[in-house]
Amino acid sequence: MRSKSYYPFVTMVVLALLAGACAPAAATPTTQAVPQETSPTLPAAEPTATVPTKPVTLQYWSYLSETEPLAMVLAENVKAWNAANPNIQVEPTWVGRELVTKLRTQLLAGEAPDIISYSDSEALPSVVKEGLIQPLDDALKTPGYNTKEAWGDTFVHLNPYSDGHFYLIPDSYYTSGIYYNKTIFAKFNLAPPTTWSEFLDVCKTLKSNAVQPLAVDGAYAFFPSWYFVWLASRIVGDDAFRMAAQDKTGAAWGDPGFLEAAKQVQALVQNGYFQPGYEGTNWPGAETLFSQGNVGMYLTGTWFPAEISDKVGPDFDMAVIAFPSVEGGKGDQTSAEAWANSWMILKDSKYIDQSISFLKYMTGKEAMAGFAEVMTPAPLKDVPLPKFNEGQATILANADKFMPRLHGIQEDNPEWVTKVFWVIDDKLAFGQITPEQFIAQLMTEQAKYFSK
Repeated sequence: MRSKSYYPFVTMVVLALLAGACAPAAATPTTQAVPQETSPTLPAAEPTATVPTKPVTLQYWSYLSETEPLAMVLAENVKAWNAANPNIQVEPTWVGRELVTKLRTQLLAGEAPDIISYSDSEALPSVVKEGLIQPLDDALKTPGYNTKEAWGDTFVHLNPYSDGHFYLIPDSYYTSGIYYNKTIFAKFNLAPPTTWSEFLDVCKTLKSNAVQPLAVDGAYAFFPSWYFVWLASRIVGDDAFRMAAQDKTGAAWGDPGFLEAAKQVQALVQNGYFQPGYEGTNWPGAETLFSQGNVGMYLTGTWFPAEISDKVGPDFDMAVIAFPSVEGGKGDQTSAEAWANSWMILKDSKYIDQSISFLKYMTGKEAMAGFAEVMTPAPLKDVPLPKFNEGQATILANADKFMPRLHGIQEDNPEWVTKVFWVIDDKLAFGQITPEQFIAQLMTEQAKYFSK
């Protein structure tokens, strides 16, 4: 039985997590993935976990569904752990995308699992912010599984929460970028675009040759909004964009750069670069179109190869590149998004040390050896990236700055994202309002939202 201290937080947890559920959980995907040389150094220390004298059972809830390829890999790892650790058994529950609903029920009952896994972008503004997750600073200084290296130093990167503490243990890590069909590009002698002008030229060439340039899941507001987010960040700047989203007056959207970003989105719409009927295309419709070889480019996260691995034939070929730079933009033109899906230990668990031991095993090289086979980027150093995602390493290595998914606006205020930003952005992305109206509505509705 867990402490009743969970109860006052139930409403906030559910609202925050539901807000983030608008993207596929494999995308949900903010332990940030960046080159190791920028990662904090965690000095080695002695392990603290103890083996219980009586058998205990850890409850582990995952955002994955039981039949998903990564879930199958993790399930085999759990079985191996249980066979080797009779006194610390782990009972996994593959809750899937309904984890939020089930968590709410358990919180209301004053109970919760020992370990959960979910997207950092949803966990940070909810369960971590409200103090429900066990900090792991000391544990990360102790040796990782089957190594003398500090556990924290085995990862590509770990970022502390705003309070300076570490709470999240990545089970996979991602960035976002433009996937392009290499076969189509070769047919028309096209080079992967590095600038926005080149990107538009590629779109024009594809369109003129009866190839659909872009695919997007319009019914998932998350996806079409990514274009404005990226363009605004390149043109105005990452920090300026994030600050505009938090401006209680809404006036910050008056910067001419935001209008220019909206105009670029409008150009994509007016030129017919998105597939016909994209407004009603629901995930995973756009990625299915791309996997069938009917689309030239697709803006998404690097969870993408895992989701189409069973849909493409042996001759299918694609690669991922960074979102193009924008000529004359004030923002960092190399910045990259980076985030993770992560394990968390509930602070109220009776088995903190045992949960740490289990997570060390799950994040060892042996346990993560099969990740590439299911197209999932493992979060460990020296573990190869899966096929089609080799470009992720280049994107991150070339980046001077790293942001969470959607450049952090979901973490800052998930309710504003769903109730204000996505509602108005959909109108722009569907060609229902002009860029000028888009900016005006953002300013007005944001001021109303924060005045409540």
